[in-house]
Amino acid sequence: MNDNFKQDILDMLLDLPFAKFDKVKQVMVRCPFCGDSVKNHNSTHFGIKINFQKNEPIVFQCLRCDISGYFTPHVMRMLGIGDLGTSSALTQYNKKAGNEFGRGFTSENAPVKLKMPDIVLNDRTIRKHEYLESRLGVKLDIHEMVEKKVVYSLLNLLKESNI
Repeated sequence: MNDNFKQDILDMLLDLPFAKFDKVKQVMVRCPFCGDSVKNHNSTHFGIKINFQKNEPIVFQCLRCDISGYFTPHVMRMLGIGDLGTSSALTQYNKKAGNEFGRGFTSENAPVKLKMPDIVLNDRTIRKHEYLESRLGVKLDIHEMVEKKVVYSLLNLLKESNI
């Protein structure tokens, strides 16, 4: 890949709201995972490092929620960038650059994939479900809520996702 590809990525990132360069030559944007600051919408903590001097992988790290990994097409879509040609080129580039730098492109480098836990019907889960119903003012089916990714136990979610 050449620097034109990297420049295209950089231009797309700089078109995002509140995007800017920081001191260490990385693009800072609002984090698609944690949303950055809720008090100050100009605040950005999600850094994307694009090295124009070396062919190293394009990586990201949020300074607030501490998620990090390769900058992938999935992360691009989360930021609102949906260019298919650039997505394909990014995947090929990171695979090649990752292998050259000894950091293979694996699912471990990608953002965390959550595995939804099975529901455990006990008194605590039923109380949580009743609380949701009272707050929303509607009657809900507990199994339908699980299908819609409502988590009744954070601990089980963390265990199932190996976090």
